[in-house]
Amino acid sequence: VLSAALARRPELRLVEALDARAARGAGAELARGAGIEVLLVHAETRDALQGLRPLLHVFPGARAVAFAVDESADAVLGCAEAGATGFVSRDATLDELV
Repeated sequence: VLSAALARRPELRLVEALDARAARGAGAELARGAGIEVLLVHAETRDALQGLRPLLHVFPGARAVAFAVDESADAVLGCAEAGATGFVSRDATLDELV
């Protein structure tokens, strides 16, 4: 649902929507010439952030934004520790996410 909504945004170019494991496997192929600037990571659980650092190594120029984040200090700190450069609250609208 989110990937479809993002794909309809003319100011964005959605390269691929993958889970973390698939993204690590396809990373080298996606990274070649894709110009990926932002990795949008669903971070509803702390476990979801575990694969972020390896993805940042595959996409070294990209910044990571965690979304669906609880605004507690622990959750925000967990995003930063995982390598996210920004976060978007779980209550945010699509416009706020973009």
